[in-house]
Amino acid sequence: MSTPAPSLPVPDASQGRVSVTGRNLPAFALVAVALISLPLEQRSAGPGDTLGDVLTVGGVAAVGAVASLVYGAVERDAARAERVRLAAWVVIRFFLAFELTRYGMAKLVGMQFYPRYYQFDSRVADLKPMHLAWSFFGHGYGYQAISGAMEVVGAVLLCFRRTTTLGACVLFAVMTNVVLVNVYYDVPVKLFSSTYLVMSLYLLGLEWRRFWAFFITDGPVARRVYLAPPARARSKRLEVARAAAVVLVLVVPACSVLREASQHRIFTEEALVGAWSVDRRSGLDDVVLVGETSSPWDKVYFEKGDYGFIRVGTQRVRFDMKVDEPAGKVSLTMFGGRESPALEGTFERHERALHIEGTRAGRPFLLDLTRDLPR
Repeated sequence: MSTPAPSLPVPDASQGRVSVTGRNLPAFALVAVALISLPLEQRSAGPGDTLGDVLTVGGVAAVGAVASLVYGAVERDAARAERVRLAAWVVIRFFLAFELTRYGMAKLVGMQFYPRYYQFDSRVADLKPMHLAWSFFGHGYGYQAISGAMEVVGAVLLCFRRTTTLGACVLFAVMTNVVLVNVYYDVPVKLFSSTYLVMSLYLLGLEWRRFWAFFITDGPVARRVYLAPPARARSKRLEVARAAAVVLVLVVPACSVLREASQHRIFTEEALVGAWSVDRRSGLDDVVLVGETSSPWDKVYFEKGDYGFIRVGTQRVRFDMKVDEPAGKVSLTMFGGRESPALEGTFERHERALHIEGTRAGRPFLLDLTRDLPR
């Protein structure tokens, strides 16, 4: 006897008659938001909470809602309308699984909260709320590993119909915490994290009668009723398509995060990365300008991702860098975001001491540094 193909959930009979439009409206709106979220989040300017982002997401959700109203007005086949809603349910599940896998893997590999030494070495009063939160979360790996694992576990549970409700419960709790952090620490992804929270709440809302019976009335919880797929869908081809979808939403974002972490050299120990005190410098009096005058500087921060900062009083002046560790060469450019002659030279490191010397605009310079962080 052949094993029946997995089927999609439908409201149990005790829920009574609910209009097709009423069921489809939130589903259509969230599917529309899912379709626009990836390109919006991946745009060059990066994710944010600008008025344009809010209007875009709100407008797309409104278009989805209107599409639901139109569809509900013209559709006469109730079974087909139900299948359309359930198809939207699948899209929402898989989109949410894709996004949470991406965010969860970033935490698991230590890429989201990896140390930024210029923040660790700053006064709390000088840190922006987001930098304060990121420094706190990045102090130890355990917190971000557990929170990342919860996001990935919730994403995996969403990929299977029988564990979708459990996955939505996990992600609702996780995303509530994320949204609170984003709101109260002014992290510029409040719009997208709130979208994921609403999606997890929608998945739970489909089960509200069963939750009400279990938690409030202490009554019997109705068994979930499943709608069998059409006979033509009962094939190995459908099973392969479902397996491919699971791979797509879990493996693809995980591989993307691992590739990005490798590019940022998260998994490698780098000779220069850290916070360094300046013991001696020469030929560099005019490198950093604050206002119109040259300013002394006493600390250098080399960060992962080919950038760093020079401390000038309470300010941090950014620069770009290129490091060739095997050759012992380093190049520093774009001080304070301004075009300026590059510092190009060689470096030697001995335990906690670092010596850099070379030329800048044809003139020699040297730096002797002592590492303060990491200890």
